[in-house]
Amino acid sequence: MKKFKKVTIEEIASITCDRCGLEAESDDYAFHEFISINHQCGYGSIHRDGNQLNIDLCQQCFADICGDTLVITNSTNEK
Repeated sequence: MKKFKKVTIEEIASITCDRCGLEAESDDYAFHEFISINHQCGYGSIHRDGNQLNIDLCQQCFADICGDTLVITNSTNEK
């Protein structure tokens, strides 16, 4: 005999860029290109030990901020 329980699941419906304010719905291609960073600061951090940093950036803002230092590699196995 199988017994079931009801489970409630939350999923992200939209995401907003913390820099430019662009909002993308989950069915929009831009939604899947957002970069989300969640980081817990460690010992000696300038942001204070144990603090949590969170940011959501659209692909354009991420490129504008980090573009000069990004290392982008092709995901195919071409040699």
